[in-house]
Amino acid sequence: GVDQLPDVMVPRVHSPIWRQEPWKIIFKKPTEDDYIGVEDDDIGLCVAEDNKIFVEPDPDCVLSTAIHEVLHAVLPQLSEDAVIDGEAALMDLLNKFPQELLHTNDTPETR
Repeated sequence: GVDQLPDVMVPRVHSPIWRQEPWKIIFKKPTEDDYIGVEDDDIGLCVAEDNKIFVEPDPDCVLSTAIHEVLHAVLPQLSEDAVIDGEAALMDLLNKFPQELLHTNDTPETR
């Protein structure tokens, strides 16, 4: 017989080491089963005491959400506002990278 795929998709997991600690980034929408107090509209969650990050794998926001939650994980002293500012600055850089940052208009005609 042919093996059937499970009805529930298994989320992708990334397992980095930060500050000599193993972490897990789980690409699934956080739920109450993951952490008590999760709201329906939460798209990311850092559970520092368990070294876990949950990121909803929505292509429109997965990168910014991952950056936001990683900032919480590696810089726990930052306020939510500081994390939001860091996320915005990194997303601005990444949205321009590499084309706008590595290429210049410094052609012989503009010198």
